[in-house]
Amino acid sequence: MELASKLREILDNEIVADDPETIAAHSGDKWFATHPPEVVVFARSTADVSKLLQFASREKVPVTARGGGFGYVGGCVPARGGIALSLMRMNRIKEINFTDAVAIVEPGVFTGELKAAVRAQKLFYPPDPASMKDCTIGGNVATNAGGPRCLKYGVTRNYVIGLEVVLANGEVLRTGGRVHKNKTGFDLMGLFVGSGRNARRCHRDHAASASASAGTRDFIRGIRHSSAGCRSCAGDFCGGISTVGT
Repeated sequence: MELASKLREILDNEIVADDPETIAAHSGDKWFATHPPEVVVFARSTADVSKLLQFASREKVPVTARGGGFGYVGGCVPARGGIALSLMRMNRIKEINFTDAVAIVEPGVFTGELKAAVRAQKLFYPPDPASMKDCTIGGNVATNAGGPRCLKYGVTRNYVIGLEVVLANGEVLRTGGRVHKNKTGFDLMGLFVGSGRNARRCHRDHAASASASAGTRDFIRGIRHSSAGCRSCAGDFCGGISTVGT
């Protein structure tokens, strides 16, 4: 396909796919709606996402970002065709720091894996969506996921302290940070969390009665979209510490 050929010239050949099986697998989520993209790109870094969105913005090609594809609202269905941007290969937990209770992760990390990893470090990441074994941090940020524990600990929004986002024109935006209290300037993270991606906050294990943050390099490296591209959350996330009663 012409679009796939152009993308292979810009990106590595191995991360661009347009075979029927891959197209079908990225046409929908757990909802009933489906629509095939023209091509699927498996981003491995913020740089990949930035290059892709610069091209898509310039050529007016729609981009739909997706994480685990386990949602039930059709958010990752490429309804306008174009490019399906998969962030599943951006799946590294880059850092878990007990001292300042911060985790830095990429958007393709499964929520259940992050929870287990921080637990091993005597930390606690509260958000627990029912699909935690199959959904990703990037998707959680995009939808502001919660779960039963949100009644006590809050939702994803309460655990995001820093984001690296790729805007629709390919520009990389970094906002927030890994400090526990940061109230200066505009709340740009509030524009992205729940917009359809970032860093997160964890709590220390109940025995420690403290709370920590987990960051996610996922902006999802941004993710939410426009007709000519998408906001891609693919960056790192950080979290802060607070006291939590048991």
